[in-house]
Amino acid sequence: MLHMVDERGVAPVVVLAVAFVSTAAAAWRPFARGLLLVHIAAAVSTYTLWSWLAWMSQRRFQMRLPGNFSRRHRRTGKLVFVGLVFTAASATGMYVLTFVLS
Repeated sequence: MLHMVDERGVAPVVVLAVAFVSTAAAAWRPFARGLLLVHIAAAVSTYTLWSWLAWMSQRRFQMRLPGNFSRRHRRTGKLVFVGLVFTAASATGMYVLTFVLS
């Protein structure tokens, strides 16, 4: 479970992240650690925004489109798309740092 901690008070997710970054070459580890943190923050933010957009779209859907929410939906959808592209790019960067350059 994500909320559990070991005897040192460290969550298993943190242990996995540290183990994942430690597979990178020593020279790339600081960059890999920073990229992993940015990747996780962007991914969580993007999927949270996407969930909010789906929920709000369902609540505000009207039978006639475009509706009151259409402009915000378009803008937020573009932002979600950019977040997904960034998440994919940063995941590719993590792959290169931890498996290709190691």
